[in-house]
Amino acid sequence: MAHYLFNLTKTDPPTGQSLPDLAAAFLRSNSWPVDPAEPHAQALTAGDQVLLYLGPPYRVFIGRAELASAWTDATHGVQLTHIEHWTRPVPMETVLARIPPTENAHADFPRAVVRITAVEYESAVATATD
Repeated sequence: MAHYLFNLTKTDPPTGQSLPDLAAAFLRSNSWPVDPAEPHAQALTAGDQVLLYLGPPYRVFIGRAELASAWTDATHGVQLTHIEHWTRPVPMETVLARIPPTENAHADFPRAVVRITAVEYESAVATATD
């Protein structure tokens, strides 16, 4: 089992939805878009744990989920299960204060799928449940 951060950074231009609204729509559909060009896309497997993150300007975690499927295609991405949509978003800065510095430990990511450590994953979850 691997741990990932799914980073949502831009709105869907045709709909003009905000990042939070777009993320909520993905969660309602039990799926998350993953582009096949993402470095970790082909490595995603059922059972992997993911943190769901809204990038700039929000920089907050909005929940967690488990992958129900491996990457499927550019339209559908991955299927999610055991979704927790947190009612109180968790600021990245709060999580960063709880983990040791690492290469991935920052608030902005150039990629939509970022492999993270179990410690980073658990720190975000613990922060959300405090």
